[in-house]
Amino acid sequence: MVAKAENIIVIIKISALVIFTGAALIFISPSNLSIAQAPGVINIFYALGLTFFAFQGFSVITNSVEDMQDARHTMLRAMFWAIGLVAILYVTVSVAVFGNLPLDTIIADKDYALAAAARPAFGAWGFKIIAATALLATASAINATLYAVTQISYTLAKDGNLPEAYDYSIFHNTEGLIISALLIVPMIIFFNLAEIATVAAIAVLLIQGLTHTGHLFRRDKTGGNLWWILAAVIGSFGAAWFAIEYTSKSMPDIIYYIGGIFFAAFIFEVLLRLVNDRTIERQIISELEALEKNVLNEIHR
Repeated sequence: MVAKAENIIVIIKISALVIFTGAALIFISPSNLSIAQAPGVINIFYALGLTFFAFQGFSVITNSVEDMQDARHTMLRAMFWAIGLVAILYVTVSVAVFGNLPLDTIIADKDYALAAAARPAFGAWGFKIIAATALLATASAINATLYAVTQISYTLAKDGNLPEAYDYSIFHNTEGLIISALLIVPMIIFFNLAEIATVAAIAVLLIQGLTHTGHLFRRDKTGGNLWWILAAVIGSFGAAWFAIEYTSKSMPDIIYYIGGIFFAAFIFEVLLRLVNDRTIERQIISELEALEKNVLNEIHR
C-alpha cells in the first residue's frame, strides 16, 4: 500500500515539476544567472552543507532491504538511479527558479519561491499548482518516512533492542504511528517549525555520521569499501558542521538544543535498561532458530 501510494504521488509531483521547469526555462532572464549576482563563496558552501541534508532521505531506501527481491543488485541500482535523477531535477529546477526571480525576491519568498517562479510562465494558476505539488511532495516524504520508521522499529524489536512488550506486537499494529502523530501535532502548533526542521536536519546528519563510523568496525562483515565509508563519514559530519555554523547566526543556542536531544536520548536508554533490567539480545530470532533446530532434530530422528 505504501509503494502504490508513493508511486501515484511521485508520478503526479514529478510531472508537475517537469512541466513547470520546461516552461520556466523559456522565460529565464539571463541577467539573473550572471556570476555577478552570485553570493559569496562561503555562503555557497554553507548552502551545499544544507543541501546535503536533502539527499539524506535516500537512506530510507536501505530500510526496505528486507522486502526487496534480489536486494544485493536492486539496492545499489535503486540508490544510484534515484540520486542521479533527483540531482538532475534539483539543478534544473534551481536554474529555472533563479532564472525567473531576482535573488532578493527569492529570499523574500523563500517559503514558496518555487511557486512564485511559476507565475511568469503560468500566472496565478501556476502558483497554485506548484503550491499543491509542494503539499503532495510533503505527503510523499511523510509516507516514506513513516514506512522507514516502522521498518527500523520492526528490526529493533525483532533483534531484542526494544522493551519486551514490543517483541511480539510488531507484525500488525498501528499504535506507534498514532502515538508519533499525537506527539508531533503539539510541536507543529506551539513551536517554530523552522527551528524544529533545522535541529532535526542536523541531528539526522550527525546520526548518519555515527552510523557510517560504526560501519568502519563492521566492514569485515559487510564488505564495504573503506574509502567510500570514509567519504560518507566526512560528508555527513562535514555537512552537519556547515549547517551548525551557518544556523548558529540565527539560532545561537542550536548546539545546546542538539546536545540536549542526544543527552536526553542517552539518559532515557540508560534508565530503560536499568529499570527493566534489559539487555540486548536477539529474542525472537533466537527463539525461531531454537524452534528450527528442534524441528530439524525431530526430522533426523
